[in-house]
Amino acid sequence: MKKRICIVELYDHHEVVRVLAKLFAGAGYDISIFCSQEVMANLRVLSAQFILKPNSESQKVFMRKQVPTLNKSNLILFTTLVKYPKFFSQLRFRPPTLLLIHDGNYFLRPNRYIQINGIKDSLRWIKFKLFREEKYRKQLLQHFTFVTFADDFIAQNLSKEIKTLNIKVLPALPLSFLEAQPARLPSKKTTIVIPGSIKPIRDYNMVIRAFRQIEHLISEPMEIVLLGNGNTNFGRKIIAQFKKLENKNIKIIAQEAPFTQKSYDDYLAKASFAIIPIKKVFIGGIFMEEYGKTKITGSVNDVIRFGIPTLIRQSYPTNSYLFEAYQNFDECSTLILNWLGSKSTKELTQRSLAAHDYSFDNMTQKILDLEIYFSQK
Repeated sequence: MKKRICIVELYDHHEVVRVLAKLFAGAGYDISIFCSQEVMANLRVLSAQFILKPNSESQKVFMRKQVPTLNKSNLILFTTLVKYPKFFSQLRFRPPTLLLIHDGNYFLRPNRYIQINGIKDSLRWIKFKLFREEKYRKQLLQHFTFVTFADDFIAQNLSKEIKTLNIKVLPALPLSFLEAQPARLPSKKTTIVIPGSIKPIRDYNMVIRAFRQIEHLISEPMEIVLLGNGNTNFGRKIIAQFKKLENKNIKIIAQEAPFTQKSYDDYLAKASFAIIPIKKVFIGGIFMEEYGKTKITGSVNDVIRFGIPTLIRQSYPTNSYLFEAYQNFDECSTLILNWLGSKSTKELTQRSLAAHDYSFDNMTQKILDLEIYFSQK
């Protein structure tokens, strides 16, 4: 009889569910997914059982109903939990339970990483204190059989808090694998992608300054693709600033509406290289996270999927040859120019080959390696 994992996604991390469902299936599990209709719409290609939460039903009501079904599985994985830590810490499950933590400071050290700007944030802080959120978040972590993070470096960074709470932390779940690796061959046009919604969490101005510094040296056709939703005042402003770079050799591709998944993947598949200008700090509500240290960016998972050589901010720790770090716009412009050069094809191909470390078989093996822990409940 095959093992069964129940994956519970009560928010909208469908891309995380898609990857984990495929990897657990590859490891020999039957898959049950508890999610909304909207999440399922992005996962129709999966061979899985779907248990849908009606939009009219609260998380609490839905979860109470599903406890008997969840208890028939071999493992229960919650891919996102944000609200109601007290409620979820009181649910009783028979199988081992595993919680994927996306925001380390939010759960493990919220009092030390708070930023309050204005009345709205003050009200959030009062609610946080009044409802004893920190206490119940810690209880939630201790209630789960295991917790895991999106990257092992995050667990290392939070090791002191993990030890204090005495929670069992598993090695990071793989949240991406190499799905398609286009050949990095010379072409008539270079395509540079900047993946992710156009938001202030990315330092686009540094990238714009870098291109302004070298635009007179670009003599071959190229396109810069802002591969994300730009339908905000900030997004429209950034698109307009990039459009000013356009000349006979530089073309900017951007849109206010979200890219379809097919269009998004098509641009990734033909990318010569990518730039991820992620800032160091993210503010979610009143809680501050550090990219690469307590939180990851999904853009990293996107470039891994297609084996795309990538320039990334130095503040984001990586240990793969797929990535090259830059500290400021001078370094960014130098690297861009180097990677646009005629001698860069060999280097980009070698960097792209580093993505084989993230092959489906290697990532499935990481799932199989975790099974020894699941049997230790």
